[in-house]
Amino acid sequence: MSLDPRPIATGPEDSPLCPDGGLPAGAALRDRLGPDEPRLSSLTVVVPNRDGGAALTSAVRRARLAASVVSRRYEVVVVDDGSGDGSAEAVARMASHDGGIRLVMLARRQGYGAVARAGMAAARMEWVLLADPDPRLDLGSLTDFVRVSARHDLVAGWRLDRRDGPAAQLASTTWSRLVGRVLGPPVRDVDCGMKLIRGELLRHLSLTCEGRLVHGELLAAAEAAGGRLVEVGVRPRDPAADEHAARPGARPTRLLGELIARSSGLRSAIGPRTASPRVGPRPGPALMGGPSA
Repeated sequence: MSLDPRPIATGPEDSPLCPDGGLPAGAALRDRLGPDEPRLSSLTVVVPNRDGGAALTSAVRRARLAASVVSRRYEVVVVDDGSGDGSAEAVARMASHDGGIRLVMLARRQGYGAVARAGMAAARMEWVLLADPDPRLDLGSLTDFVRVSARHDLVAGWRLDRRDGPAAQLASTTWSRLVGRVLGPPVRDVDCGMKLIRGELLRHLSLTCEGRLVHGELLAAAEAAGGRLVEVGVRPRDPAADEHAARPGARPTRLLGELIARSSGLRSAIGPRTASPRVGPRPGPALMGGPSA
């Protein structure tokens, strides 16, 4: 694989940016992955941004620390979707003295799908993690993703211990089932903002969705290409965040509209579904972040 000559980080000691206040200690995070367990050879973490504010820089530091624990070489790629709050400029300052951080800025606002696609296209490493800067997602769960990565090509997260209320959870479950029925494959939480993809597979996929439907498109395209998929639970970093998370009311309508408008074209572009979906069995409770047996 051809790599950009810019320096790539090889450990948390390379940067003064991590750990910092409010982040898990590096040793505690490393304890989640045993000393004899495999690491990824290299990892790109893609962090989408639109007006992420001060929380974005903390998300970038968390991403860098998590990557340093699970991979030998890594980079964090922040893709900005026309932010006007100074968050992109803050990341640019971080990147100016940290070779492990890169900033990609879209010329105009294009939507979540375009941001995710731009980040994945910019990735230079052998594995790519799509990681939304969401306080409800604990990047420490990435250690669980790595444990199953040798046997799979795409590890899709699903959110554990959700506290966003029964209506929001029902909507999420219904949407996941609908996308699974229309595009496939069936997963518990299609919109979960943590997905680990083998770069070799990703570079064979042609994704086109502009909105969050790109999550379903990614899963369907990976399955059609013969990828081995598995689901792993993602612990909440801040369980209370669900209770205060913004819930834009128009979003379900936009998502459904995109699915209806594009379902036929997407299925045709993705190709025929496999006779038996290659979504691996869901790991046991300990691997998925629940209590050990």
